[in-house]
Amino acid sequence: MNEVSEEETIREIISTLRAKGPLTTRELEEELRGKGHRCPDGAVRFFNKLRIRGVISGKVSFEKRGWIWWVES
Repeated sequence: MNEVSEEETIREIISTLRAKGPLTTRELEEELRGKGHRCPDGAVRFFNKLRIRGVISGKVSFEKRGWIWWVES
């Protein structure tokens, strides 16, 4: 598998969330893995960094028993 840059992974995260709507950490990670992307320092940590930077949104979902992630329109 070719090495994918962090910026390409971020673009793919945004694209996936726009196309599919809110996803759990596991669902989003599986989508990315299927497209050849890996989060540089673990999915939850990487997604949370993006949330803090305002790139994506996220919150704990008790219904889904974990974090859910989405992009604001």
